[in-house]
Amino acid sequence: MHRSLLVFSCALLVVLAGCAAPTTDNPTSDVRLTIDNSDSVSYEVTVAVVPSTVETLRITGVDGTTRTFRNVSGLGSVPPEALGNATGFTATGPGVETQSYVLDPQTGIGDTLRETPRNTTVLYLVTQPNSDEPTRTWGAVTCGNNAFDEVEIRISDGGGIAVSNSCESRTTAQ
Repeated sequence: MHRSLLVFSCALLVVLAGCAAPTTDNPTSDVRLTIDNSDSVSYEVTVAVVPSTVETLRITGVDGTTRTFRNVSGLGSVPPEALGNATGFTATGPGVETQSYVLDPQTGIGDTLRETPRNTTVLYLVTQPNSDEPTRTWGAVTCGNNAFDEVEIRISDGGGIAVSNSCESRTTAQ
């Protein structure tokens, strides 16, 4: 869990630092989202599309309490225990959208993240709600200046989690 927290923390730090380009004049694309659960237990997956910066971060902990962090300039202002025992989160800011999906055993979903700008980061949290330690992994994927084509989150039988993304090539007219 510490490695997953480190990956998420680094990814969120990049987003919070405002390294993504503003969405003005930024072309968009529809992104396919695929989440498959091949395990024998239920999972909840929360996904946030973050095209610019995070103004407010709400983190729900194992005990059900929600902690809100405003104008977060970096993870130094978010206590590590708030991220380490998270069961859910909501990020808000210009163009930020957060969605949660509940997957019963042996099920999957397909969705579309509509009008996703280039320079977007997709944050994700995978939890097992009925577990003593529900947080399974945090992370982020990005395509830099290219547009996303697809994001896949696959939970294998036994609980292994694999995340991948594919990007469209950026072509310029000559």
